[in-house]
Amino acid sequence: MAFIRRWLLIGGVLVLGGGQLWAGTREQRAYAAAVAPFQDGLWSYAATNLSQFIRKYPNSTNAPAAVLWLARAQFNQGKFTTAMATLHEYQAMAGNLADQYLYWIGEVQSGHGDLDLPPARFSGVGFAAHGGGGSGGGLRPAGRLAAT
Repeated sequence: MAFIRRWLLIGGVLVLGGGQLWAGTREQRAYAAAVAPFQDGLWSYAATNLSQFIRKYPNSTNAPAAVLWLARAQFNQGKFTTAMATLHEYQAMAGNLADQYLYWIGEVQSGHGDLDLPPARFSGVGFAAHGGGGSGGGLRPAGRLAAT
């Protein structure tokens, strides 16, 4: 009898707790399916799929990356104003992709010919060049831009 109760308990836990595991894999599959058309160069189809993913999973850990893919798909279609609006709308959720958001904002402005960069757009983010070549050179985040 204890054997049956134990298996009923294990089965119940799997049935009730398995929904979250399945949802996570469903979300991952949806993200992969949304990104795949971009990788095939199908910009319009990719933009549609990525927009749907972002609407369906706004709190996903993949949502910030999906926004970048969406903006790049819009950029590749020559929809610079739309790409800029997308990047600005979701910039607050960029998290550790904030540098890539700024990069693509610059790319969109460059592609559109809008090279008047208002400083307020980049407030709070600074990068200071330091060093030459080698392992220590390149860009580093800086609280204040100071001569190095």
